[in-house]
Amino acid sequence: MDAHTSAERAPLPAEPNTHTRTVRIARTLLACLAWLFTSLGPARPAAALDAPAVFDSAVSAIRHQFFDPRLNGASLDTIAAYRRLNLAGADSEGALVKQVRGLLSDLKYSGTSFYREGQAPDFTPAFRWRMTRDGLVVTAVQTGSECWSAGLAVGDLVSTRPDDLWGPRGSRVALSVRSSLGEWSREIQREGYDVPEPDFSLTLHAGGKVGCLRVNRLTDPAAVDQVAQEVLAPDRGQSFQDLVLDVRYCRGSDASVLKLLARFAPQASVAGYAVNRLGMDALKEPLEKSIPHNLAESTGDGWTFYPTLSEKGLLALRVLPVPDSTFQGRVMVLADENTRGFAELVPAWFRQTGRGKVVGRTTAGVGGLPAAIKLDGGWTLQLPTTALFLPDGRPLEHHGVEPDAFTEWHQVDVRAAADPDLERALQLLGVEY
Repeated sequence: MDAHTSAERAPLPAEPNTHTRTVRIARTLLACLAWLFTSLGPARPAAALDAPAVFDSAVSAIRHQFFDPRLNGASLDTIAAYRRLNLAGADSEGALVKQVRGLLSDLKYSGTSFYREGQAPDFTPAFRWRMTRDGLVVTAVQTGSECWSAGLAVGDLVSTRPDDLWGPRGSRVALSVRSSLGEWSREIQREGYDVPEPDFSLTLHAGGKVGCLRVNRLTDPAAVDQVAQEVLAPDRGQSFQDLVLDVRYCRGSDASVLKLLARFAPQASVAGYAVNRLGMDALKEPLEKSIPHNLAESTGDGWTFYPTLSEKGLLALRVLPVPDSTFQGRVMVLADENTRGFAELVPAWFRQTGRGKVVGRTTAGVGGLPAAIKLDGGWTLQLPTTALFLPDGRPLEHHGVEPDAFTEWHQVDVRAAADPDLERALQLLGVEY
C-alpha cells in the first residue's frame, strides 16, 4: 500500500464543539490585540544615559593617558569639577557632548573630538572653504555632490558657522548661502570632500624663475625623498632658481617633515620636539625652561620614529643636511590656519634658522598623532597623543607659528582666482605674479 492510499484512508480529526471554537477565537483575538498594542503603543524607554559616568570616563582617559597640566597651564581637576557640576541631572546626549567638548576647549587641547562610537564627526558637506575678511567663502565644490546639485559655487559666501558644518557622515546640515544670484538656504548631506590629490605638485611662476611646490601630505618618507630628488636637487634639470613652499593645504603630516627640511638645511639643526605622556612624566619642569641633555633623536625615518617615541617619551626632531643635494635658492613658505600638527614645524624651522620667510597667517597650533579612546557607554574620545614643541622649547599647541609677512583674503580674491599669499611671496622675491 503506497503512502498516497494510506493518507486517503487515515481517519479525520474530530470536529471541535462550539465551546472549543469560542475559546480558540477569543485567544486569537487577545493575541492580536496584544500585538497591536505593542506595535502601535508608546515605545519602551531607552536605557537611561549615565552622563556623569561617561564624563568621568573621559576625564580619567585625559588624566592617565594624555594630559599634563604643565603643558598649557590649566587645572584639570578644577575645570572638570565645574563641568561635571553643570552636567548634574542632564539626561541628553547634547548636554554631555557640550560639557566634554567644553572641557577639552578649556584645557586648550586642539585636534580633539568626542562622539558616539562609529559616528565620528569627521565630515562636512562636499566643499572646501577659506575664512576671509568677508566670512567663509567657498573655494571648491565636488562635482556630483549635493552641494553641486544645489548650486553651490566657488566664491559663494556661507553664513553657516564652520563648527556646525562638521558632523557624522550622512547627517544633514542647513547651508545658508549668499551668491551672486541671490540668497538661499537648504539642508545638505555631510558626505565629505573627497578628491584624490598627489602628495606634491609643482607649478612655475615669473617666467619659470620661481617654482611653487604645493604639499598636500607629509606622511611618506619615500615620497618626500622622491620629490626632493626630482625637484629640489641641484641636478634636477628645472629652470627655477627660487622656491615657494606651500604647506597651507597639508592634510596629514608626521615626522616625514624632517626628510623635507633636510633638503634645505645648510647644517644640522633641531626642528622641534615630540613628547608623549611618558616624556611629560620624566620632565622635572616645563620643556621651554630646561631642555634635557642627551635626548634621543629622530631624523624622519617613520619605521623608527614611533617605537622610539613610545619607548623614550621625548625626542629631539633633528634635521640633517643631505650632502650635495640641498636646495640652494631662496625660499618663501606659505602657511595658514590649515597648516596643522607636524606640518607646522616647517614654517617654524624656516623662521628659526632664517633659511626662508613665512607668508600667510598663524598656523593651527595642533598636537600630533591623534588616537581614539573607547569610553563607557559606547562613546569615543579622540586626543592627540603627541605634544609638539618649537625649536626654542615653547609649546606649539594652542599657539601656532606666526608668519613673517601677514596677509589677508577677501571674497573678491576667491572669485577672481587670486592668491594674495603667493602674490606677497613673489613680491618679497622681487618678481611679478
